[in-house]
Amino acid sequence: MTDAKPETASFGGLALRKSYARRDVLNGISLRIDRGEITGLLGPSGAGKTTVFRILTGVDRPDDGVVVLDGKDITALGIDARARLGVGYVQQSPDLFLSLSTRDNLAIGLEARGVSGEEAARALSVIARTFLIDSFLSAKVGSLSGGQRKLVEIGFAMCARPNFLLLDEPFAKLDPINVDMICGLLRQLSRTGVGILLTDHKARTVFALADKVNIIDDGAILASGPSSQVAGSPALSAVFPSENRAL
Repeated sequence: MTDAKPETASFGGLALRKSYARRDVLNGISLRIDRGEITGLLGPSGAGKTTVFRILTGVDRPDDGVVVLDGKDITALGIDARARLGVGYVQQSPDLFLSLSTRDNLAIGLEARGVSGEEAARALSVIARTFLIDSFLSAKVGSLSGGQRKLVEIGFAMCARPNFLLLDEPFAKLDPINVDMICGLLRQLSRTGVGILLTDHKARTVFALADKVNIIDDGAILASGPSSQVAGSPALSAVFPSENRAL
């Protein structure tokens, strides 16, 4: 089984600017995600994190700046076209069919990639085992716990076999056991070559998980680099003073 998507090494935005209702939300930020690495984007509420995700995935367009995939400008492409090029997105609000079973949701995700029949059955089985959801394939997604639903969301996104996966607050409302489980799966995906960008309010978890971290506030990147380096930066002290003391 092969896909036509090109091999890509990096993905991100250059000098992105965005305003809503005359309020500047992004002020010329640049951000890069590399394949096989986990990148964190941390900042307080209203800092611009979700806007970054919406622009990178094609849900929204920047007022200025470019979105680049493997050196190519894809700013004009929408979310569906970017998905076909290998950009996956797990949003804060579940992008699932709650009245359908886990199995049916995954089948829909695979069908969107053009996979059906025996090939789809094999792919679904692999996804179910990989993302620990084989024990509740028959359950309706709306009946699942928060942790189970998050596993299905990630599995659904991976039906498209993306090279890059963006997750907006994947640990929200999850208990520590489920957070650890999700972290383990994301590390596993990273080792297979998937480039991951995630944001969450659990800053210590993101620092422990990510290879690189970016600190954003008021639409600007205040610090960017290896997690160990950013953990001691003045920017972290300014934005998350309590987290800085704990790291």
